[in-house]
Amino acid sequence: MTGILHNIFAACYQSTKTAVISSNTSNVNAAALFGTTQAGVTYQLTIDSGVWVYSTSTGTPALDLSSFAAGAIIQVINNGTIAGMGGAGGDGGDDSDDGNGLPYTQSAGGNGGAGGDAIKLGTNDVSVDNTNGNVFGGGGGGAGGGGALSLFNDKSPAFFSGGGGGGGGGRSFQNSSGGTGKAPAQGNNATHISGTGANGSAGTSSGGGSNGAGGFANPYATGGGGGFGGDWGSAGGNGSAGNPSAGNPGLSYWESTAGGTGGAAGKAVALNGKSITWLGGNNGTQVKGAVA
Repeated sequence: MTGILHNIFAACYQSTKTAVISSNTSNVNAAALFGTTQAGVTYQLTIDSGVWVYSTSTGTPALDLSSFAAGAIIQVINNGTIAGMGGAGGDGGDDSDDGNGLPYTQSAGGNGGAGGDAIKLGTNDVSVDNTNGNVFGGGGGGAGGGGALSLFNDKSPAFFSGGGGGGGGGRSFQNSSGGTGKAPAQGNNATHISGTGANGSAGTSSGGGSNGAGGFANPYATGGGGGFGGDWGSAGGNGSAGNPSAGNPGLSYWESTAGGTGGAAGKAVALNGKSITWLGGNNGTQVKGAVA
């Protein structure tokens, strides 16, 4: 009986279990660092100064706290940076002709991808001391620009088409991809002057990716530019619609497609229906992105 009581009390009054992340690490499932977890035990995770805990996928948080046993007490001392993955930039759109004066292929600029979350909760008893650290949601990807098309006439058509530029990737520790600029389709029975949209650049730890310019088909059609990739915890920019130079003398027909919508920002903390206690560093400089 004495041995049974001793085991019960030992389980209830265990000392705090600790773990340290001392080098850059991706996609951390914090509970796995401690092995088996249980209610009533305190699990203290320290992230050292200068260390990045980051995500390689927008669908995976950089620091996942959702796998602890119900009733576990979780303490995070963050002296580094916890950062979600940036969203991908959207591809440019198209507006081209079939060579006989009829639309051949049309597409709006692609939407930017949403940024990923930095931290995900799974229990209510979580505290974070962020006094000397940062918690950043990934930036949303910029959207692609739309295409543009202008025609001279329908009998012996000459047409001008500009492809949309690609959107920039959202800010991220691991580079997020920029969108691809569009090369307009080529009609078979017409003089075709086209301009290919430029690619958007990747998002990096230094900032969101720059947008790609729309393709220029001198002088009658210009594709829309892509949107810039979002900064930490910020949405990506929208893409611009194509410009077909409507109303220019000699043009018999013109049209364009719309730019896409920028990707949503990643969250600093995905509450997942739970709550968090901040012990320091909860401000707009050190925490970027929603806590929701």
